[in-house]
Amino acid sequence: MTTTSTSRPRKNYDTVPYPGHPYAQTHPAFLSVLAVLFGMTPPPVAQCRVLELGCGNGANLIPMGDQLPGSTFVGIDTARAQIAAGQATIAALGLGNITLRHQDIMDADFQGDTAPFDYVIAHGVYSWISAEVQERILALCREHLAPNGVAYLSYNTYPGWHMLTMVREMMRYHTWDCDDPVEQVAKALAFLDFMSASVPPEQQAYGNLLRVYGDFLKRKCAQDEAWGHAFVLHDELAEINTPLSFSQFVERAASHGLQYLAETDLPGMLLSNLPPQVAATLSTMAKHQPLVDTEQYLDFLRGRTFRETLLCRTTVRLDRALSPRRLASLFIASPTCPASSSPDLSSAASETFRLPSGEGIGLGHPLSKAAMVHLAAIWPRAISFPDLVAAARLRLELESSPYGAPTAPVGDTPRDEQILAANLLKMATCSTRLLKLSTHPPAIAPTLSHWNFPTARPLARLQSREQTWVTNLLHERVRLDERQRALLQHLDGTRDRAALLAALGAGWSLEDLEREVRWLEHRALLVG
Repeated sequence: MTTTSTSRPRKNYDTVPYPGHPYAQTHPAFLSVLAVLFGMTPPPVAQCRVLELGCGNGANLIPMGDQLPGSTFVGIDTARAQIAAGQATIAALGLGNITLRHQDIMDADFQGDTAPFDYVIAHGVYSWISAEVQERILALCREHLAPNGVAYLSYNTYPGWHMLTMVREMMRYHTWDCDDPVEQVAKALAFLDFMSASVPPEQQAYGNLLRVYGDFLKRKCAQDEAWGHAFVLHDELAEINTPLSFSQFVERAASHGLQYLAETDLPGMLLSNLPPQVAATLSTMAKHQPLVDTEQYLDFLRGRTFRETLLCRTTVRLDRALSPRRLASLFIASPTCPASSSPDLSSAASETFRLPSGEGIGLGHPLSKAAMVHLAAIWPRAISFPDLVAAARLRLELESSPYGAPTAPVGDTPRDEQILAANLLKMATCSTRLLKLSTHPPAIAPTLSHWNFPTARPLARLQSREQTWVTNLLHERVRLDERQRALLQHLDGTRDRAALLAALGAGWSLEDLEREVRWLEHRALLVG
């Protein structure tokens, strides 16, 4: 994402543009969750105003605007071609609530806007611009963030970048005479390969650093060549790349009337996820500013290289005590499945709920187990906490009396509801993957409702014609093969199974069609 003429050579963006991506952690429906968990009352996502600084081609902002027609979205970027591409997408979709502007951050002026912005996003910008522009970003937040608004800023951090700066400077030295950005990337990666293979055995730690970092960059290129090459060029080899410590960032924010709210990685904030002895020792070290010091020591412990920090105004009174009661206003989804094909819901026997990766959690509480079974059945849809309680109780009733009149099941007490909320909060605070919380769930197709006229949103159909990935309703990137792309383009809601088979032509059976539609449904690509 380009931001200002003082940050990086523009010609590099013309030759190797930075491909736009959606970032789920920047979506207002997610940012507002963290605000709620820490005691804020954030602006409602369905009618909010969002500003993105360094929006590129709008790949992050446009899906939000498509999903939230009652909200207003503004993005600025200095890459003229990127802005033009985004404007073309907006026009093709007929979206009237998104504005992309070709504008430098230093020249940005929103005084004419009728209202402040509820959410401000600056992803992949702060560390790659001059100190003057960094100050301007924080000033814009001070000037235009709503009283209960949330700002998201990502940036490179120390201590991890003390090590990576050494590697970056070597790559820049080796490629200083390359005028061709594509050649510059290839030459930098080849240099790292040579260095990691040639370091003397007695300098094993140094060689390991070069090898691990080189492998990291090559994996990015292998996963998505265009994006990986842009990452190396515009992030690692950029003229400006200025990391800072977390404590420095918080101090800068405070000078603009902004305070630290949270990280997008909620589990990473919590000492409770560390071994008890480590957590106890870190607690004794964090004496001056307990919150900031704790986060800073966690960065020291982990060698952290990157942060995604949320800020709010210093006038907001936060409550750092995470309470299960705050889940009452949230919507909940989970991609986990019970490990057992017939989980025992009524007893206190432990049942495991796992992700495909193997990560999981064991639960023995009946209402909690029933809730997780229900979440597995409706994934990727989300459900409100009160409705989840009701659905879980119904499952327990049916299990306790499958052939007769329902009886009062185990777990049907207010205390059980509290235990369920506590278990859900525990899952949300120990992993970012087990549970998905939202303040505004997307309109995803109900399970099996799509068989008559399956429908994908116009944005995904448009993307599938032009690229190998699309943005799903969870604001995630989903890769498609050629058959999936072909199918998605026909899912405009006007075709039943027979019409789809006729449109797709030879090589598609009914079994193929149903399998692929289920695949798309499970990845939140069908609208309800």
